[in-house]
Order: sequence, then C-alpha cells, then structure tokens
Amino acid sequence: MRPIGGALLAFAFLIMAQLVVWRIRRAGHYTALSVLSLVVLMLSVATFQALQTVTAGALRFLPQSAWDYWNFMMLYVALTLAYMITYSAVQADSPSMSILLLIDQAGARGVVATELMSTLNDQVLVVPRLNDLLVGRLALFESGRYTVTPSGSFLARIYIAYRALLKMEKGG
Repeated sequence: MRPIGGALLAFAFLIMAQLVVWRIRRAGHYTALSVLSLVVLMLSVATFQALQTVTAGALRFLPQSAWDYWNFMMLYVALTLAYMITYSAVQADSPSMSILLLIDQAGARGVVATELMSTLNDQVLVVPRLNDLLVGRLALFESGRYTVTPSGSFLARIYIAYRALLKMEKGG
C-alpha cells in the first residue's frame, strides 16, 4: 500500500504543479511536462525521505524500503505516461475527439461526411500538430520544408520499434 499512496500523492502534486505553471506561462508541449514530472518525482522522493526521518516511519502511506521506492517510481511513471497520452487530447484538437464532438453537436440529425471533411481540414488538424513539432523541437522548418531533428528521429524510432514489437501495422 505504501508505494500506491506515495505515487498517488506525487501524481496529484504533478497535476497541481502543472495547473500553476500553465496558468503563469502556458508551456504547452511535452518537453515542459516531462521536465515538470521529473522535478516532481525528485522533490517527492526528497520529501518522503525527509518525512520518514522526522516522523520515524510513522506515516505508513509513504515508501520506506528500496522495494517500496522502486514500486513507487514505477507507478508514478506509469501514471505520468498515461496522463501524457491523454494530455494530447486537451493540448490540441484530437482528430477523433473533434469528429466525436461534431457528431454529438449535430444530435439526431447526424453529420454529412462532406460537412466533416470541410470542417476538419488541414488548418484544424495538421497545422497545429506541425506547430507542436516545431515548438517541441522535434522538427525544423527551413526553406519551405519540414525536417526532423535528432530528438524527433529518436522519438519516431521508439514508436516504430514498439509497433514492430506489438506486430502492429503502420500508423500514427
């Protein structure tokens, strides 16, 4: 139970810290969120260790052994990565969510396919993602062309390797 309580507490702190930081300066991209999650992880571990010293282990929900810390870190990382995946739907218009919202707004009358195609054009779906790649320094735009950066290439290789491991077809 100790790693669960500590990981949930640290994750709640990450969400609160993100709310504060994004209100002051909307960082918006995954690099900032990744750095913030690492800072929260380090601060959490330091705080837990200090509290264990001060309370002589009386706070049972905090990690105490090396195994507890390992489990805490694995759960915190899993929660953070799951959050980062869902964050993309909040941070930019998700194509699937945009389609779902348009269909929902249409109600019982439904949406004609041509209406979907005209509403969800490149300006809505492609351009914001290209801008995110530029802001996140995963791609560059020079001389009218987009090129991938080394960090963008590294990230793409991770996804390609993972898809190959799962024996999934090409996709994005």
